[in-house]
Amino acid sequence: MNYEDMTKDELIAYIEEIKAKRAFTYEDQMKLVILDNSPFTVWASDRNCIIKLWMGQCEVLYGFSSEEVIGRDFVDLFVAEDEKVAARRDQIDIIDNEAIFHNIANDIGKNGNTLQLVTNCRRIKDPVSGEYWNAEMGLVIDYLEQEKNRLKLIVTESQRIKSCVTQFIEDTNQVKERFLNRKRSINEAIRGCEQKATALRRRTEFKKKISNIRTSLIELSQKMDDVYDVHMSKMQSCASYDSCEEIRQSFFKEYATISEALEDMALDVFDISCDYDIEQNLVSDKDNMMKEIAFRFRSLSELSHNIIREVEKEMLDYKDHVTANPDSETGPFKLFMDIKQNINQLKEEVEKCEDEISLKILSATSKLELHTLKSQIETKLGLLRQQILEVENRLKGEV
Repeated sequence: MNYEDMTKDELIAYIEEIKAKRAFTYEDQMKLVILDNSPFTVWASDRNCIIKLWMGQCEVLYGFSSEEVIGRDFVDLFVAEDEKVAARRDQIDIIDNEAIFHNIANDIGKNGNTLQLVTNCRRIKDPVSGEYWNAEMGLVIDYLEQEKNRLKLIVTESQRIKSCVTQFIEDTNQVKERFLNRKRSINEAIRGCEQKATALRRRTEFKKKISNIRTSLIELSQKMDDVYDVHMSKMQSCASYDSCEEIRQSFFKEYATISEALEDMALDVFDISCDYDIEQNLVSDKDNMMKEIAFRFRSLSELSHNIIREVEKEMLDYKDHVTANPDSETGPFKLFMDIKQNINQLKEEVEKCEDEISLKILSATSKLELHTLKSQIETKLGLLRQQILEVENRLKGEV
């Protein structure tokens, strides 16, 4: 085009025409970049089903080049035999009546392969010929299924994380309460021992002996608060179930160390108290019993926790494979909910029982009392373990 021969009005009119076409605007360039890098098929055909445009991922998915398809009847070329009549009818409806279709197309590729695509069909106007065409964009269903599966995994993971965080908050609050109860029992033992020392006019001596223990107890209490706060903060910002489980294990590992230190302090207190008691070997017996019951109660607590994790997995699997909205009043899902409630109650009973028994051991004043208490503990532990195993058998369907 010779711009020098054009008049001013002609140039202005030409510029306005170019603007109207919006052929080189930034937005148009970006549309082309996005479209070229998208997984969509983009093509158009006239009223007689003759292909006019063949772009996007058409060649990659169908196997036909633009040269092979332009000017050919798309219905004859790749539409499945049982859909040919409907395709021609829809073509007329789109171009004559401006109908819009959202279909799942079953097309045949160049190599005879079947292509299932989610498609959008609508009428457009060719700016060159002025004809109305049917423009179709398609997305292979494989992409849709991949996204659906990915979303399903995200939702499932989110549910597992939420469940894990909720359970962690409950467990750690119980642990913190247990620590405070044990700390309270040690302080009560210190006061009781101080009363004995005072009665023997040896209070000053006792206060010197107990001074470091009191300081260490305050420091350990602060450490417990710090460990609780750090792990709670990490858990609440956790992004995966595996990370949640690592944080839980880290917390209970640190708590085990704190708990052992607390028990050592308790035994130190009663070791000092031994100087004011008649039975000199009582502290050693208490030491052995405290270690034994601490180990056995930790085993029961871990067994309960594992059952809780398993029933939560069963509940999520039930929602994934059976129904996303199960009936909570009847059926298998009701059984899962009942089992979870039962095991949570037993877990709380285990922790409460450990606190009560530990306090009784620490408060025992004679070997006879300790021996009687040991027999009672054996009975109680056996009963709790049996109840927990019964719940586990219900989960496994063995009852």
